[in-house]
Amino acid sequence: AAKTMAEPEIVREFFGLSPLATAAAFYTGVLLLRVLNLKCMMALSRSKLADNTRITKKPAITSKQHNRESVWPLGFIIDWAMEISFFYLGIFDNYSVFNFQGILWMLLLHVTLIEFVYYWFHVALHWRFLYKRWHQYHHASINTEPSTSLSFEIGERLCYTALFAITPVIASLMGVESWVGFVLYQLWFDMNNGGGHINFEFFPRWYMDSFLGLIWYTPSYHSIHHTRFKYNFSLFMPWPDLMFGTADWPRTKEVFVKSLEGVNRGTATAASVFNKSAAPVDDDEPDHLSQAPSEISMPAAASQENDV
Repeated sequence: AAKTMAEPEIVREFFGLSPLATAAAFYTGVLLLRVLNLKCMMALSRSKLADNTRITKKPAITSKQHNRESVWPLGFIIDWAMEISFFYLGIFDNYSVFNFQGILWMLLLHVTLIEFVYYWFHVALHWRFLYKRWHQYHHASINTEPSTSLSFEIGERLCYTALFAITPVIASLMGVESWVGFVLYQLWFDMNNGGGHINFEFFPRWYMDSFLGLIWYTPSYHSIHHTRFKYNFSLFMPWPDLMFGTADWPRTKEVFVKSLEGVNRGTATAASVFNKSAAPVDDDEPDHLSQAPSEISMPAAASQENDV
């Protein structure tokens, strides 16, 4: 059985639940918050506001893409199951209510270890063997939405759950994890992940012209990876791409400026509460999977450049 949580009396008195049941309720609440966050980001990405600074306009978002990306709940469910399992095993059972030191440690672990490991795992996913079996499912979406950030084959998704669990696991083993810190980290991660696929630019021009653009990515930065395939592999921070020579900075800045100028204005193709006049496109998707790279150096990816 799981060990007793930090401050169990407060939890049991308030909820009337056992520690394990309380943990299950907590992680279920986190899951629902993540779903709500995704739905809000989806509505924003399909809004008329987003149309003003749209990044990618071709190929159009189709009903086929919507169906393909409908696998997104699976990732949340896998994470939820892992969290409850870790609590039961005694890994996540020592949370305090709030620990600012733990938040700082998780941020430090992310910007160093996680960004580095993710970069090389992502590079490996573009090797022929892994690309064909896993990663091409994600790259089938060139014109991305926040749900694209959760659209993966099951094997790749399991790897991400394991990788991104490293941060809260280490924080918990250090004794600095907290309930509030865990929620903040999950939502912060999802906002950054979905934001990279939101397909409209919301950063101001001065951001890209300053050193800040080199520290944290923009939607334009990750859009390059979905249109050119062999560049901009980093998760949220460009430093691994810059260090290992896979950043396409000139193209990123060009796409960033064009989106702010409204070159692709008015291209939303999916309906939402904020843009009810839009509708999914039912045309067949272009056969870009056969052209997408199965290796980093695949030159055919360049054929998609002009569709940004």
